[in-house]
Amino acid sequence: MTNSFHSRSNRYEKKRKGTKMMTWLMGAAGLLVITFVALFIFGGNETDGTAKQPEPSESVSVEDEEEKENTNGDNDDSQVDENAPEKSSDQQDSEVSSEEGEEPKEELTVIENSDDENVKRIIKKNWKPLQTEQTIEGEHRITYDTESQDWVEMEQVVRDVTGLTKDNMITQYIGNGGTPNKAIATVYNKNNKDEVYRVYLEWIEGTGFQAQQMDELNQVPQ
Repeated sequence: MTNSFHSRSNRYEKKRKGTKMMTWLMGAAGLLVITFVALFIFGGNETDGTAKQPEPSESVSVEDEEEKENTNGDNDDSQVDENAPEKSSDQQDSEVSSEEGEEPKEELTVIENSDDENVKRIIKKNWKPLQTEQTIEGEHRITYDTESQDWVEMEQVVRDVTGLTKDNMITQYIGNGGTPNKAIATVYNKNNKDEVYRVYLEWIEGTGFQAQQMDELNQVPQ
């Protein structure tokens, strides 16, 4: 009876110790898992934070460099302005015109009255010259032959400035304008005798003929 009791007591004690050991091991394992997870979470955040910390300093450094460059640039500009000579009023006016943008010269039109009773009005404009097809070396002397290239190009310029066409323009006269490189042309609209024009032409070296002035006439000169 005593031996049986001791045997059961020993088995119970071993079982109790085994259960206690198992409980301790499970607790230790759980603690290790919790510790590992905590280190993974908080350790990762700290690593990221540490890696990102230098970026603000780099940004500040770049901004500081930009501010220094801008400051140096402003100082250079102020030094240039202080040392630059004062500009004349003509230079300032020229710069203002350039800043406003160059309008096509054809838009600059001057209209004048005339003492000539046959002239309605005088129109002066910076017309674009007609590029010649001729190859000319040296001074050009206008040829007034109706079959010449000069004649063809002068009629083309007259049509451009008057708005007439080959079909309705009648050329009454083209002749010398006072110098070898100037000419005068008188034309009218065959369908409307109220459209009569006198055009002053000039040969521009290296370019071709350009209209300098156009008179609107009351009637075809006799």
